Order: sequence, then C-alpha cells, then structure tokens
Amino acid sequence: QRKLSANTSVTYGFAFMKFVKFLKSKKINIDTFSITNIDDELISQYMVFLEEENNCNRTINNRISVMKSFVEYTATKYPEMLENNRKIQKIKKLKEEVKVHEYLTPEEVHLLIKESKENLKYQTMLSLLYDCALRVSELINIKVEDINLRGNNSTLIIENGKGNKSRNIPLSKQMTKILKKYLREYDVENYLFENKYKTTYNRRGVTYILERYYHLAKIKCKDNTMFKLKPYCHLLRHSKGVHMVD
Repeated sequence: QRKLSANTSVTYGFAFMKFVKFLKSKKINIDTFSITNIDDELISQYMVFLEEENNCNRTINNRISVMKSFVEYTATKYPEMLENNRKIQKIKKLKEEVKVHEYLTPEEVHLLIKESKENLKYQTMLSLLYDCALRVSELINIKVEDINLRGNNSTLIIENGKGNKSRNIPLSKQMTKILKKYLREYDVENYLFENKYKTTYNRRGVTYILERYYHLAKIKCKDNTMFKLKPYCHLLRHSKGVHMVD
C-alpha cells in the first residue's frame, strides 16, 4: 500500500523472488509456508544463502532491508509477528565498501555533448541528464508541462523522483536555449521525449544513445588519457555533482 517508484517496486520484486529461491533451496514447501514462519533465524540463514551466491555486502544488505520492511509491515497486521519483528530488526548490516563514484571531466562532457549535436533530440537528452543531474527514470518521464521557459528564470519540475519526492530545478541559459530550439523543431504534446513509435524511451534506449556518442567522442579525441570509463547514464549525474563541488 506504500507509494513506491517503479524502480523500487522492481527492486522489491527481485528481493522476494530471491527469498522464494532460498526457501526452495531449504526444501520448504512454498504452498504451506506462512509469513508467521519468518523469524530471525530464517533471515540469518537467508543472509548465508546470499553470501554463498557471491552477492556483495551491499546487495545482501538491500535484500535483508526489503525483508525487514516486509516483516515490520506484517507485524502491524499480525500481532503474533511482533516478537519476530523485534528480533529481525536487530540483525546488523554487513560492512560495505565505500563506493567511489566515477565521473567524467568537464572537457569529456563537453566533447560528448558536442558530438551529439548532429541530432537535436539526443543532444537535448544528454544535456538535461548532465545539466540537471537527472536520473534516467526522471528524464524519460518529463512532460512538456513540466518545463517553464517563460521569463528569465527557466525551471524544470521533476515529479515523483527517487522516494516519490518532487523538486524544482533551475535551468541554465544554455540549457534553456537548447530546449527552446528543441520545442520549436519537434512536435511534442505530452512527454518531452518520444521514440519513433510515439512512446516514451526506456533505460536501454537512453543508454544506447549515450554509448553511441561517448564512443564517437572517444574515437575523435586525440588525448588517449580521456574516455577511459565505461559509459552509463548515471555517469553524467555523478559528473555534474563533482563539477558543482569543484
């Protein structure tokens, strides 16, 4: 009953599928299994199962976090689960390695977006990903009505971002210029970006666009120390964050 984003729902789905796989590995009958059978001992065994499957600590913690949330909710409906819930919530997380985010240099971002100028739509997409530090899910769900290009303070409203939070993002003059040109040349009524089938893009489609121009920029770049990272869409978001700090 909680309002979850599409990505979070998928994550929860994978977590429950993995838990069912664990139960089957323990020869537990799924048809007769009751949620009241979930206790701290079973969850501890589940953690061992995930470790034996060579999951990293971060993934294991995420899977256990889903189970904790589920059991906590269950305890509000079934009083007999209160004690199990209390014990399960006390299970400690595994220690995670501190992840260092990769990022592109300002020059690499410039060359990447410059390469995409052959296609105004793709240039606009990549520019928004970087300029507004957007997640792919946020980019593909932008509607025309979310953009305000009137006056001197252009803004982009992101509805239902991560955690279902909304935010109002100021647009730079350059980004405003690109968007105005895009809206003049493309007949869009609902979603800002639609593919040739008049449907919204998916993560794979946006990733393909980024990879295409990343590799083209890499080929044309004479500096062999640049473009050494594997391109992925969140890379532009990370890069913007680093550049803002610098």
